[in-house]
Amino acid sequence: MKLRKKHKEQTELHTGPLNDILFILLFFFLLASLFSTLNALKVNLPKGKSDTKVAQRFVVSIDSTGSVEFERQQIRLDSLPGLLQAKYQQDTTVKSIVFNGDIAAKYGDFMKVMNMANKLGMKVSVNISEE
Repeated sequence: MKLRKKHKEQTELHTGPLNDILFILLFFFLLASLFSTLNALKVNLPKGKSDTKVAQRFVVSIDSTGSVEFERQQIRLDSLPGLLQAKYQQDTTVKSIVFNGDIAAKYGDFMKVMNMANKLGMKVSVNISEE
């Protein structure tokens, strides 16, 4: 008696229709998320009447002729240490000095401002312009 071997058929999974279904689902969820954000509430946020930021820095400016401005007031460079010391004692929350200098200003003037800031324990940020 001759027995035949049973041939098992290989099962195949066709993924072509699966790609179409996934594309349709992706498109549906993209549109659904777009429409859900369009129905959000529009809220009028409060606006301040004045600027609440406090300037916590002193501004020192020196131009090419050597004239010095401290807090927008024209001063002599010799009077800057005493004036800076007095202002710092009035308001100890100020922790930095902004130095606006012309590129043609003297290097020694800049170093005087840096030394004064170091004595007071303040940081210096420098802006050099070519005007």
